[in-house]
Parts: sequence; structure tokens; C-alpha cells
Amino acid sequence: MATYFGTGVVWDKDKNKRLCKFVDSKFHTTDEYTKNKLDELGYIADRDDEIVIIEDDHVEELEDELTNLKTYCKEQGYKGYGNCKDVESIKAFIARKEGE
Repeated sequence: MATYFGTGVVWDKDKNKRLCKFVDSKFHTTDEYTKNKLDELGYIADRDDEIVIIEDDHVEELEDELTNLKTYCKEQGYKGYGNCKDVESIKAFIARKEGE
């Protein structure tokens, strides 16, 4: 199961229907199609409802890595990377772009 965080309704333009609706800023799903679409759009997920604790000294490294990955995306001319809010989501975004 994955829990995504956001607000409102997300529209699936490929299927021309609602993909999900956030309730209390959360959406829970086990559907792979929905998870892939939300990942592509850069929504943040808490996979399997696990909580990840990051040590303070590691936060700066992650912020630097995120900045470097966003710079890479900009240099490559990728569109949509601005929706990625963490290192894992932007790495998944880059992998999808480079796999196209």
C-alpha cells in the first residue's frame, strides 16, 4: 500500500477520468497504475506506510543531491521535474525520461 499526499482531485488525462481524490490531504492505494501515474506527476508517497527517520547531518546531503538532480533535469531540458519534491521521486522521474 502507498499513501500519497496532496490536495483536491487528480485527473487522468489518458483515461479521461478521475485518478484520485485526496481526503484530509491523503490518498491510499495499492493499484500499480495509479501509483505509477502519481509518481510520474511527482506526488510524494509514503510506501507501505513506513516512516523514514533521517539524521540531521544527512539532510544537507539530501538537499544537495536534490538540487544537483534538478540542475541535471534542467540541463537535459526535461519538463515536469519541478513537481518532484524528494530525491527518490526525481530519480524515478529521470529514469522514466531516460527510458523513453
